[in-house]
Amino acid sequence: MKAPLFSILHTSARPDKWRAVYDDWMSKAVHPEDVEYVLCVDPRWGFSTTDMTPYDTPLDNIHVVLNNQRRCYVDGVNIAAKASTGSILIVNADDQFACKGWDYELMKAYCPDIDRQYFDDGMPPLKRGYAFVLEVSTGTPDEHKRGVMVMPILSRARYEQQGFVFFPGYESMFADNDFCESARQDGVVIPARHLMF
Repeated sequence: MKAPLFSILHTSARPDKWRAVYDDWMSKAVHPEDVEYVLCVDPRWGFSTTDMTPYDTPLDNIHVVLNNQRRCYVDGVNIAAKASTGSILIVNADDQFACKGWDYELMKAYCPDIDRQYFDDGMPPLKRGYAFVLEVSTGTPDEHKRGVMVMPILSRARYEQQGFVFFPGYESMFADNDFCESARQDGVVIPARHLMF
């Protein structure tokens, strides 16, 4: 079985909200069958860890993992990343929705010469070991001026290079600022601000 191209990392604090986000991303993907959705749940937020039926989907692409560390966003994201298998990791949240054709659009940002036919015929392989971060937009006021990446998107190579998505010294605030600054310092940012999530 081949690894998925994308792993969406969603640590949720709202048992009644994550499904709408999942449904949105899957409905807007060109190839949802190439997407792994890693949902990090925490019983301290009211998630069930005994009855797994709420996590069933027709695509059978949800991988549920348990946050048994700090009750915080950073640990949830890092736990989800550790459990993921995709080549491109997307950090998602309860209020982040996709743009239409997001998987194709992200591949086009990474590989500008890709055409839709090639993409539809089969997912192109990523350059092995190529560490990158895609900088998209979320509509957060002044996100680019403030040096923050509200929705981090990174290659597996970048994740493996760092050993984490978010530096574990944070709980939530400023973790995305640190992610952004580190990526800029290392020269791995690919601009894709035209994509709005």
